[in-house]
Amino acid sequence: MELFLEPKNMDPPLIIVGTSPIALALEEWAPRFALAPLRISLEEAAPGGVADEPPTRLRNQLDLHTGTAAYGVVATMGVYDVDGLLALSALPLRYLGLVTSPKRWTAMRTDLAAAGASSEFIDFVTAPAGFDIGALGPQEIALSILAQIVERRRRHAQVRWRGQSAERHPEPDEAAHSRELAAPRQVIDPVCGMTVDLEKSPHRLVLDGTTYGFCCAGCRDRFARDPETYLSHA
Repeated sequence: MELFLEPKNMDPPLIIVGTSPIALALEEWAPRFALAPLRISLEEAAPGGVADEPPTRLRNQLDLHTGTAAYGVVATMGVYDVDGLLALSALPLRYLGLVTSPKRWTAMRTDLAAAGASSEFIDFVTAPAGFDIGALGPQEIALSILAQIVERRRRHAQVRWRGQSAERHPEPDEAAHSRELAAPRQVIDPVCGMTVDLEKSPHRLVLDGTTYGFCCAGCRDRFARDPETYLSHA
């Protein structure tokens, strides 16, 4: 007896960074568009070593075969956008979208460059992610992003970003600065006044090139709604 097996192509992975409602909607809807969702986040990451930076903790959650070209979306809503993008920069990608506003993306380009991202990678990021369809709410925003991924997949099948080294080797004149960054960075939550370890806390927000740390998501959200009020009392 002869058996004829029809080969089945594996759905390409869609790596989603974050726990926001948009991230959860993308995770739920991705299989309907022949995408295999894999959601990662700092909130759900296993405790790392003392030297493990946020991008490393995110990458440790990935279980992809070397060379697997993926689609990626960072939807942390400003909490750890830069870390999410850096985590995915080491992977071969067909698409990488960031849920953000055009104004905030302009400032984030500088933050990414300062963190060691190449200009080629920064230009590869699609921000804001998704087609402009006047979307309202997480489901509609997720739909606009998935539509954009489908368009890239069908019309631009080649891998557009081949990944860069996850390690950045500082120049000699950066040695002192690197040692400084290795030490714990204690900051004050501008909302409640608590001391926060900026390297370990997932509740962060970048504003005008400055990274602020918060004890919880509630403080971060209150600050994001009205930063001037809290900065005027700093």
